[in-house]
Amino acid sequence: MALMPHHLDKATADGHNVDGGLKAIGLTDQRETPSFGENPLDLLSTKLSRLEKELSGGRSHFVESCGLPISTYFSAMKLLWLMENVDAVKDAIKKGYAIFGTIDTWLIWNMTGGVNGGLHVTDVTNVSRTMLMNLKTLSCDEDTLKTLGIPAEILPRLFGGYGRNNRMSVLCASIQREDARGVCIGITRFTNKSHIARAVLESMCFQVNDVLDSLNNEKGEFLLRVDGGATANNLLMHIQADLMGTPVVRPVDIETTALGAAYALYFFLKMLEETDVPTKEDNIVYKEILKNLCEA
Repeated sequence: MALMPHHLDKATADGHNVDGGLKAIGLTDQRETPSFGENPLDLLSTKLSRLEKELSGGRSHFVESCGLPISTYFSAMKLLWLMENVDAVKDAIKKGYAIFGTIDTWLIWNMTGGVNGGLHVTDVTNVSRTMLMNLKTLSCDEDTLKTLGIPAEILPRLFGGYGRNNRMSVLCASIQREDARGVCIGITRFTNKSHIARAVLESMCFQVNDVLDSLNNEKGEFLLRVDGGATANNLLMHIQADLMGTPVVRPVDIETTALGAAYALYFFLKMLEETDVPTKEDNIVYKEILKNLCEA
């Protein structure tokens, strides 16, 4: 949100009528980045290895309920770290004024009033990435919360409206281990930071190739469509194409999630008449709709 003025200035400089033509703003967020109060975090947990030993199912202990392995990637582990290591968080939870959520929760809370009655809510697609949601009930799993010692009252309320596909399967590319160590082989006195950087790029390509090998055993002809910040690196794209022996297609706009948010907003506005563009009063109605969905 801090970058919004910069983007508005850039759009104006590019010749767009921002002041008179801007009708709405579309947002996309990071699902795994947690927010406690107003401070976004991306911390690694030191509790993971201990949990693996303490829980009967090890790293896969909660997979049956949430579909995810225990990992520092997901918000629950970051919350546990905060609860154990930050005194201010411990005190806030004890006194009952702490709230926890992901970036979408923080955005909604701010846009519906913040400290002046803002709604502390989220939806199932976001909470499914916290490691706390039961995929069958589409609500926070009570057993998981009890096992991890996370109080339910600090979590956002869920509103649904989404279907689910019970036949969906997930393929994870990486295996995260707290005790994992890296090794650089073949280093000589002529090795410099450029060689190390290239080795990192090559490792990314080999990882992608491993996933594709598992999906495409017959090695039929195909092309790989890519997006995201890393695809701006031309060397990475060349290595990937050479390794697979197939074309790699990079779109003009590599930030697909942001583009998707823009498309969704555009189609929403197209459904409205010119005189029905959301106003301040409409935002009040929107807030009430969210509240009713959470209480349903």
